[in-house]
Amino acid sequence: MRGYFLESDADYLIFMDADMIFDPEIVNKLIKIAEKGYDVVYNGYLDRGNPNGINLTGFGGTLIKRWIMEKVKFRCKERRGRVIDEGVFFEFDLVRIGAKIFRGFISYSEHHDPKRPPSVCYPRELKLSERIRNNPYFRFLFHLISIPLCYDILWHLSMKLKT
Repeated sequence: MRGYFLESDADYLIFMDADMIFDPEIVNKLIKIAEKGYDVVYNGYLDRGNPNGINLTGFGGTLIKRWIMEKVKFRCKERRGRVIDEGVFFEFDLVRIGAKIFRGFISYSEHHDPKRPPSVCYPRELKLSERIRNNPYFRFLFHLISIPLCYDILWHLSMKLKT
C-alpha cells in the first residue's frame, strides 16, 4: 500500500494515495461526511488505465477515525502466489467491529499511471449497481469466503468484467 497518512485532527487519520491528485478541499469534504456519524469515509476513484474500473474501496482519499486504527490490524495473506491484501482484511474487520462506512464519489481525483493518461473522476451520486456492489454486508460475505481460500473473489470478478 503506497501513500501517506495525514493527521487532520486528533480523531481522524486521512490516507492519500501517492499516485493520485485530489481536489484541495478533499480533507474538508471527508471530515464533513464523518461528522454525520461515519467511522470510515471512502472517496471513490477510477482505477488507473481503466475508465470503467471504479474503485470505492481502495485507500485513495480515505478518512479513518482513530478508534478504528486502534482496533484493526493491517495484514495481508499470501498462499501459492495468491494474495488477500490489506484492503480486504480492513473491510472485513470494519463490519466485524460494527463501523459505520460511507462510500461515494465526493471529490475530484486523478489516478496516475506512468504508462497511461490519468483516470479522472468527478463527484457524483452512486448508481444502484454501485450501491449494491459496495454495500459493506454484501462485500463482507465475499470476504468471508475469500480469506480462507486466499482468493479475492470480488477482485477477480471485477477483472473479468473489465475485459
